[in-house]
Amino acid sequence: MQPTEYDLLDRADARRRAALERVHNDHDYPIWHIAAPVGRLNDPNGLVFWHGRYHVFYQWGPYVPAAKAVYWGHAVSTDLAHWQHVGPAIAPGRWYDKDGCYSGSAVAFGDHVTCLYTGNVKDSSGARHAYQCAFDMTEDGVAET
Repeated sequence: MQPTEYDLLDRADARRRAALERVHNDHDYPIWHIAAPVGRLNDPNGLVFWHGRYHVFYQWGPYVPAAKAVYWGHAVSTDLAHWQHVGPAIAPGRWYDKDGCYSGSAVAFGDHVTCLYTGNVKDSSGARHAYQCAFDMTEDGVAET
């Protein structure tokens, strides 16, 4: 049985939480810029100021180097120097992004932030297909649009 998007988000978030203590005790971990707590931080894809905080979304590989699954991570800051990772925003769990959630952007609109991204699908012949996707983030969390 295929894991749901929520299963994927929960697993990646558990990995992120498990790494936080190790990261905070690592004297080589960057303190002046965003770095993934575990895995790989790739392209930053959306920086918005919303409800008194800066939000940055970024391509995140929580299982790199073991697996290449591409999620979107999410971090927040009040001063652009100190960042708190708040868990994955989206996971590659739908038919239109099953092989990765890639580049995009974010725009704040009053009570929500709309994020646009490229869903990546590899077919059985190895050809890749891209889909333009969106999700909304509200104070209650992420809701697919």
